[in-house]
Amino acid sequence: VITTLATHAMNLGAFKLSRFAFSKLQTLVLPATVQQEVDLQSILVRSKPFSDTEDLQPVCYRCSTTNPLLNTQGDFCINCGAPFIRSFVTFEHLPLVEFELDAGISDDEAVRLIGEDAGLGERRNKGPDTAGGA
Repeated sequence: VITTLATHAMNLGAFKLSRFAFSKLQTLVLPATVQQEVDLQSILVRSKPFSDTEDLQPVCYRCSTTNPLLNTQGDFCINCGAPFIRSFVTFEHLPLVEFELDAGISDDEAVRLIGEDAGLGERRNKGPDTAGGA
């Protein structure tokens, strides 16, 4: 599993993650042929940048912080501490944000507020914008 992670990370441009995985592989006792490949790839990854491609790094939906691909402390945001809830299909983290209700808002009022469309319905009912039209 670690070999696959290291190889795919290297191919995708996640060099920091690949470097971490290859360093873990070098601590293991491996067959000679696999050990030679790990050693070679470890040397090759050292010639690459010490960062992962920004497009691959997950962004926290709560505070918009870019997070590393691998957090050795756990699967949560490094800035706000919000946990990443992963999809069992794609393993991407889902855009879930936890919030708490103010003391004066009842559960029924909260459900009604969540169900509102933030004023988009008013624009739809008015039709297309006619300002500056014919």
